Parts: sequence; structure tokens; C-alpha cells
Amino acid sequence: MIHSEEPVIKGYDPRIVGRILRYVKPYWVLVTFSMLFILISTGGQLLLPVVIQRAVDENLRPAWLAGDPERHEEVLAFDPRLDGEYRQIGSRMYYPESMAGPWFRSETGNVDLFFLLPLDQADIGAEERSELENLPAVEIADGVLAIPEALFRNLDDSLKTSLRQADIQGIGDKALFYLGILVAVLIASFLQIFLMALAGQNVMKDLRMDLYSRTMNQNLKFLQDQQVGKLVTRVSSDVETINELFTDVLSAIISDVVMMAGVMVTLFVLNPRLGLYSLVILPPVLILMVIFRRRARDAYRQVRKWVSSVNAYISEHLSGVALVQAFVREPQVDSEFRFRNKKLYQANVGELYVFTIFRPVVDLLATASVAMIMYFGAATMLRGLVSLGVLIAFINLIQRFYRPVQDMAEKFTLIQSAMAGSERVFALLDEDHQEERRGTREFLREDVRGALRFENVRFSYKTDEEVLRGISFSCEPGERIALVGYTGSGKTTIANVLSRLWEYDDGLISLDGINIKDIPLDSLRSIIQPIQQDLSLFHMSVRDNLLLGREYGDEDIYRILDQVEAGDFIRALPEGLDTIVAENSDNFSTGQLQLLSFARLLIQDPRIVIMDEATANIDTDTESKIQHAMERIMQGRTSIVIAHRLSTIKDADRILVLNKGQVEESGTHEELMSRAGLYRTLQEIQFSRLGG
Repeated sequence: MIHSEEPVIKGYDPRIVGRILRYVKPYWVLVTFSMLFILISTGGQLLLPVVIQRAVDENLRPAWLAGDPERHEEVLAFDPRLDGEYRQIGSRMYYPESMAGPWFRSETGNVDLFFLLPLDQADIGAEERSELENLPAVEIADGVLAIPEALFRNLDDSLKTSLRQADIQGIGDKALFYLGILVAVLIASFLQIFLMALAGQNVMKDLRMDLYSRTMNQNLKFLQDQQVGKLVTRVSSDVETINELFTDVLSAIISDVVMMAGVMVTLFVLNPRLGLYSLVILPPVLILMVIFRRRARDAYRQVRKWVSSVNAYISEHLSGVALVQAFVREPQVDSEFRFRNKKLYQANVGELYVFTIFRPVVDLLATASVAMIMYFGAATMLRGLVSLGVLIAFINLIQRFYRPVQDMAEKFTLIQSAMAGSERVFALLDEDHQEERRGTREFLREDVRGALRFENVRFSYKTDEEVLRGISFSCEPGERIALVGYTGSGKTTIANVLSRLWEYDDGLISLDGINIKDIPLDSLRSIIQPIQQDLSLFHMSVRDNLLLGREYGDEDIYRILDQVEAGDFIRALPEGLDTIVAENSDNFSTGQLQLLSFARLLIQDPRIVIMDEATANIDTDTESKIQHAMERIMQGRTSIVIAHRLSTIKDADRILVLNKGQVEESGTHEELMSRAGLYRTLQEIQFSRLGG
């Protein structure tokens, strides 16, 4: 058994992305601001580790090295960046540890670190100040205390607290700044997500409108070749995948790329030497992402293939379960389904393997990278090449680098789903089977007389299978024409080509001497309206179903309903005209639907009516009501009646008997009965079936 399957899922397709961007263009302001907020949010997240680094290096630990002023020039030659960063207090020069460390450290790494503390912010008395001045290796000048770390730790706790008031204040300021960044990141993230989602919703709205309009204007030949479920899927869920592309993929990928690039830049800004060590992590990450992308794509394709197969099989066999049971095919069906279900299981397990391997490997790389930075960073810090705060910031940033990599698994799947959905959406938009609606002749509805003429009209639903084979007849204004014949003789097809639901292949159909193809389609269909064999109402109120956009008061609606003998059962409904028609019109009988379709047609007031099987599947009691309603409808209008019940068309002005797509007989009921032709044969067959 062969089932249609969805097309193979694609990866990134620049052609499709280009078409999506054309829909994004009207909302470029939303997208631009969303991108701006992505940069703000990402920048804020990158700034957080830097704030921590500054708090550690500037406020939490001693970070100064003491030097001899006579060797000051040598120190500056060692690292020109120290120019402007040093401080002179008393008889010594003091340099930042992270810059001048190697100059002062011995091979064992031992060196005294100093605190530089502003005394004007410390609440200490003269006695305490004098005590500090008498400590060895302590200098006080210009209101700044330079004290070795070892001595500082031996001071009284209250004195240490007083001396470090500036650092405590600095920590508080940085904490507030850190909180401000978090709030800014929160607001920027909210605005970025909201604006991108809003742009996505607008794109979906436009796409749905284009798809719906395009589909509704396609001709019936195209639409009847399509599965309704697939068309609904294109307009709903496939469009939704494009929204996911905006809300879950596009913004996330941009944010991830900016974050990864920003991390690398920040690492080099903090410490170029340690940043070089960080570059070691890039090659394995890039190789892993390439391998995973390919594996994930193949696994996802297999899953989608067998999901489609299983769904199609379930749908087909559940709808035909009675047939399966009647022919005792349960064992075979069970075996076939077991095969498909096993394949789907294997595809899901294959996809599971890909994802369960990828994430642990990424975690391993992240952990190894942190360990590497800790090892090299600690060694570098001991040599005085990097501060503790920088090392902490590096570890934090490396962890942030791997978070986007871990999210790539989900993003690859969503990209492929979005590309596949977009491809199907644009494939439907590219279908061009629209009817020509404009016409070339001005045509005023009030000037219509209702004269129809068919001249050698030919038509086929499928190539080389003609349904109408040179049909020719005419109908005068106000005349009532009946079409009869065996099933498949072309009766309904005449109604379809007359209203241009289908375009005829050859010949000519004219209305009041004008080719109907030259009449604007909207005008033609307001003039010629059918009551078709398949009666249906929309899932909305009875009033809306009758009016279809026209303006009528309730009194006028009931007057028309009474004309077709439908007013009584509508008044009997609990909510009258406001009653909601159930799906499939299940809360109305076939006869009631027929009468309501007559009322709807009277409200639309066409000049030419086509009754296609108007009394088909109607019980005898209801048939009399329908006959009276039909009389009212056809009065003063050109009418074409198609019926199997020949008793309903005896009063027709003329009866056309069709056979194999051609007019075999024509005349009144009496004329045709007087001949020993097809019409009389049809009458005798129907009479014998009725038990006459």
C-alpha cells in the first residue's frame, strides 16, 4: 500500500529565507529594535563577570606591589601600561599586581601584597593612627595608608572594618550596579522577545491571509485534487513553524552568536595571554557542531518520514475499520502497523542517540575548558600575569560560552521544521490556478434579461475524458428548462460551466449575447446562482447563513422564509434566527436545509437560478413544500432545473434529455412522452420502481 509522504525535510535554504524576509520587510522597525535589545541584553550579561572581576580585584583583596623609586623607569620599561597606573606613597612606589607581578616575584612566587586604604574614609582616632604609623613596612602619605596584607590581618576586627570602609562602599556600589545590569537585561530580554514575537505574529497574519486568499481563488479543478487536511495544515501549522523561526530560532541564534563572539572578545580584553589559551576550545566545538548538525538532520528526516507513514496508516484504517473487520483483516493490519511502528521506534531511538551523545560531549568540553582555564589561569596568576578577579571572570565567561552550544540541538531541529513548513507554504503560494475574475465587458446586473445560449460546448474534468461533447441549446428570458438523463450524462456539469465554477474547454456560452468569459466573475455569480446537490450551511447563526453579508431586517428575513415555507420551523427554534448551525448542519434535516437554501437564494435575488437535484433525498411530505418554494423562486427568473424525479419537472417550458454529454431529445413533457425515446424510457423505469 502506498501512502503520500511529506517532502524531505531541508536544512537552511537561503531562497526560502529570502522569501520570508520579504514578509518581514514591513515590520523591519520591530525586528531592528528587537535586534538592538538582543545586543543590550547580551552586552549586559557579558558585563556581569567584569563587574565581579572589578569587585574582587579592587575591593576584596590586596592588589598592590611595593617597589623602589630608583628602579621605577625599569618597571615602566617592563610594561608601559603601568605608566599612569602606579602610585607613590612615602618612600615607595606601588604598582598593580596583575601588571607588575613578574617584576617583583621571586622564583618561588613569594612577594608581599599591600592594601592601599584611604584614611579620610576610615573612622579612626589619633591613637589608632599613631599605632598604625609605628608598624613595620607601613607608610602613610597624602591620606593613604599602605600596609602589607600580613600585618593587616593581625589588626583588630573593628579597626579593619573602619579601614576598609571605602572597599565596603565600593562593594555596595558594584552590587547596586550589578543589580541595575540584571534589571536592564530583564527589560531588554522582555522587549526583545515581545517585539520579535509581535513581528512573527504579523508575518503569520500576512502569510495566512495570502494563503487563504490564494487558495480560495484557485479553480475547482486544482482544489478537488488537493486533500482538505493538507490545505488546512498549510494555512495553520505550517505557518506556525515560521512563527517559531522568529520567536524560538532567529532571536536565539542571533543572541547565541553574539554571546559566543562577545565572550571571546571580552576574554581578550580582560587578559590577552589567557585569552589565547581560550582559543583552544574553538576547534573541537566547531567540529562537534558540524558533525551534530549532519547527524541531527538525518535522524530528524527519518523520524518525520515514519511519523507521516504511521499517521497516514492510522487515519486510513480507523476510517475504514468496518471494512477491516468485515473481511477479517485484523491480523494483516496489525502486522503492517507493527512494521511501521517499529520503524518509527528505531528512528526515534536514532534521534535519541544523537541528542544524548551531543549534550554530554558538550558538557565534557565545557568542564574540560573550565579545568584548563583554572590550571593555566592559576599558574599565570602565581607568576603575577593575571589577577584573581580576572581568573574568576574567565571561568564565568567560559561557562557562558557553552550555554549557546548546548542549545544548538533544539535550534537545529526547529530550523529544519521551519524550513520544511516554509517550503510547503510557499509551494502552495506558487500554485497559479486562479480564475480570471475581471472580465472585459461592463455588465450591470439590473440590465440582465436572462437569455442563455450554449453553442457546441465541450468540457472534460480529465484529459481525453469528455463529459460535454458539443452541447448546444438556448434558453429565453424567464424560461424554465429542465435537464434529465442518466447519471454521468452531464447535467451537473452544465450547471458548473454556466456559473464558471469550471471553465469550459471549447465552444461558447453567452448571456444576453455576451460571452460569459467576458463578464466579470463577481457580476456573473451574482446573476447566476445554483442550489447545489450537496446542501451545506456554515457554522454560524441562521441569520448570517441567509444574509451572507447582505443587509436585511428580521421582518424581511421572515417574510422570505415564509415564502419558501421555512418560517415556522425557524420561529420554533429556541433562539430563532440566532440559532447556531452545528458543524455538518446536523441540527437540521435535509428538507429544512433545502428550504433554507431557497431562502438564501431569494435574499441574494439572482436573475438566473439553477436547481441541481433540488428534491433529491427528500421525503414525500417535504417534497410538496419544496415544490411550492421552487415555484416562487423560479417565478420571473430564467431557471434550469436538474432532477431525477421526473414528476417534478412536468410543467417545465422545455425538457432537455442528455445522454453521454449530448442533447438527445428536446421538448415539453407531452411531446417527449409521445415519442418512443429516452425520456419515455426514463419515465417508465421510474414508474416501475415506484410500483406503478
